[in-house]
Amino acid sequence: MKTLTKPKLLIIPMLWYLESIQSKFDGISYWSTFRTTFLSILFLLISFSIQAQSGSPFQKPSSKSLYVGDQIPEEFYELKLNTIDLKKGNLSQIQLKDHRSKLIILDFWATWCPSCLGSLKHLHEIRSVLDTSKVLVLPVNYQKPEEIKIIIDRFGWDHRSVHSDIDLGAYFPHQGIPHMVWIKDSKVHSMPMISYATADNINRVLENKKVNLLELDRVKIPDFSVPLLYNKDIETKVKYRDEHLTITGYIPDFETLDLERTETKDSIFIHMVNVPIGHLLYRCFQSQISPYFFEYKGAITFDLDSLSQRLLQTSRPTYSEDANYQQDLKVRVWEMESWVSMDFRVPKSTPDSAVGNLLRSSLQKYLLSELGWQTSIRKSPLKTYPRQIALVSLEQLEKVFSKPLPIAQSLEHDGNLLYRDYTISKWNKLISHLMGLVNDRDLDYTTITDDSEFPPQKNIQFQVPRSFFERKEITFDELLDFMKEYGMSLEIKKAQMDYLHVESIRKPK
Repeated sequence: MKTLTKPKLLIIPMLWYLESIQSKFDGISYWSTFRTTFLSILFLLISFSIQAQSGSPFQKPSSKSLYVGDQIPEEFYELKLNTIDLKKGNLSQIQLKDHRSKLIILDFWATWCPSCLGSLKHLHEIRSVLDTSKVLVLPVNYQKPEEIKIIIDRFGWDHRSVHSDIDLGAYFPHQGIPHMVWIKDSKVHSMPMISYATADNINRVLENKKVNLLELDRVKIPDFSVPLLYNKDIETKVKYRDEHLTITGYIPDFETLDLERTETKDSIFIHMVNVPIGHLLYRCFQSQISPYFFEYKGAITFDLDSLSQRLLQTSRPTYSEDANYQQDLKVRVWEMESWVSMDFRVPKSTPDSAVGNLLRSSLQKYLLSELGWQTSIRKSPLKTYPRQIALVSLEQLEKVFSKPLPIAQSLEHDGNLLYRDYTISKWNKLISHLMGLVNDRDLDYTTITDDSEFPPQKNIQFQVPRSFFERKEITFDELLDFMKEYGMSLEIKKAQMDYLHVESIRKPK
């Protein structure tokens, strides 16, 4: 989701990580995008995965779900909400019936979400110019108090946050955070993008003045156990349909969702909702592309006519950082015109090895007949990339990664950052980040491939010199010396990469 940025925040460039998730559909993997605001948030980013360990903040819509314009039911105000003071850590309960007359701003967040931390920081900063007798800012977190303590130790913000939430998330289901809900006069007033949570906008709403808030309108989730268009709430244009595949346009009100595979009694469904066409191609052809490509921009090349170019993510206008409604509205319109959704269905008896081939075959027919695009897998020139190897046996690796860490009250000890209850998958992300800081090796790709054969989800713990994150550059030898302590190393390899080439052979319909 879009990161809240304000003039007072120090912005560090985006970091891109690849989190591989095994799937029965050709080993498809997911991308996670993070943006940090300062070193503390950078450390938190690396310390927490996109899927939190104690559960999930994301709930599916139900009969109790509320959306913009809906009346708030009485039982909502009677909920006893468990809260934690983000400055002192004190626990207590509140009921929203005591704040019924106020503008209530719910801000759903998690400790592992840098954009959420930016939002909380901003709301903390504007508190002094808000009339707290008329507005209640209430962060909402699904995590337990002991998991939230890391934020209290690090920032000490002037907020009281709901913790261990299961109730508010059920009323306001969402698939991305931060997620804001503004409640006024016992109705859902808006669910704005977080950049619109300015003191001026909040005060204008309190004064019942007109204010342009760009709604974060994609909050609904389809029922994936039936064909996409069987969902009663879905209204969209069908662009293509054959025996197995249906391609539609943008689906208003529905969340952007990556590839979702669902199996029912008699069918296998594969869905994607509201995604750029380039991302759809990357995900569906990913098993055919070299695993060393870690950005779909490098995994796909486009040679398209000017009419087709506007469909690509690269032509997308950008959201403003200062809640410019007219500029942001152009982005929303572009998304509605350019993004697509996919529904693919085959019989349950279809072998897993054939599902991906059938999908790609149907997708190629769509691309050719409707867009005039032809696809082919090609090989790149030689590319250099880092490969992780084990220097010792797996048994020795397990021993070195299980050594107790120093007892410390904070996230660091004696100049080192402490990583407890980690996994090799997360270690790989961290090493890939550090490879991006290496200044004495000329590589095409800095994200590592892991040939260590260490179980990717086995719990490990280790410590990393804090100085690595305080510097703009490190040397390759410095990184190798650190990895050697844990029985790991890196080799620089060269290989040709298989990539997807997409070209226009005629004008689209």
